[in-house]
Amino acid sequence: MPAPDPRIELVGRWLGKAAADAGAATALLHERGRTEPWTACFHAQQAVEKCVKAVLVASGIEPPYVHNLVALKALAPPGWSPGVSDEDLGLLTTYAAAPRYAFAELEAEEDPSWTDAEGAVALALVVEDSTRAWLRANGFDVPMRRP
Repeated sequence: MPAPDPRIELVGRWLGKAAADAGAATALLHERGRTEPWTACFHAQQAVEKCVKAVLVASGIEPPYVHNLVALKALAPPGWSPGVSDEDLGLLTTYAAAPRYAFAELEAEEDPSWTDAEGAVALALVVEDSTRAWLRANGFDVPMRRP
């Protein structure tokens, strides 16, 4: 009997972390007044990053320690689409670091709004669904996202 593919378990771990970030981002949308929109944007970016890294692992590619979603997508197999544009991925990438810090050259009004956060979470959910569908079509038995 052949040994099980070690990628299966690792892909599941990446997807579990992606789902946790997507869930956190979604929950934070309901915490207005107790948190700030950048927190939901950050978790949305993290969810997408982990989805892309799941695709890379499934394709036999070691994911690099990179947060740039457009650069990560460029490493993915040609048949995979995140379901969102490179422009959207670029926007999400900006939420990986900058909004988490307060620097003199970064104005407070440059922080994401709640409208931005809602858009970021919506993008993350599209990417999560697209990723799960691609993985299932490529032989990875992954559950669909929980409602």
